Amino acid sequence: MASTTRVRLADGPADGEVITVELDPTGRPPLTHHWLGEGGLAHADIYELESTSSDGPWCYRWRGPAT
Repeated sequence: MASTTRVRLADGPADGEVITVELDPTGRPPLTHHWLGEGGLAHADIYELESTSSDGPWCYRWRGPAT
């Protein structure tokens, strides 16, 4: 079973949400996360992984809509 961690989403429509993601073999979360809007993947927002020291080792920062 893969290891997981919880990562906070910062800024954008999902600001403050916390998600659970699987860690890769090197112990890092995926580089991006797609927050699905009401229209599904067609209206997703892109969040990019950042290192942080305030809320744990990582957060996902909003980069904008996928379209």
